[in-house]
Amino acid sequence: MIKVAAAVIVSDGKILAAKRKNERLGGGFWEFPGGKLEPGETPKQACQREVAEELGDQCEVLERIEVSRHFTTPYGELEIDFFGPN
Repeated sequence: MIKVAAAVIVSDGKILAAKRKNERLGGGFWEFPGGKLEPGETPKQACQREVAEELGDQCEVLERIEVSRHFTTPYGELEIDFFGPN
């Protein structure tokens, strides 16, 4: 199981998402900023780190969004914690 944290960033009624490059695994699909948890990291910490790495900005992670968290993909089983506005 791959554990991932993702940020749902909302501004002026718009949600930030990026389209994966076609040559990458999962190419053409849309994704939220985020990524895999590092050893010893909580999902909340991973979300903050990933946003800083990907967007060059610090963020305040609010609350975990209660949605389905388990996904089967061509590259494995994912467990995703989504964080965003409450």
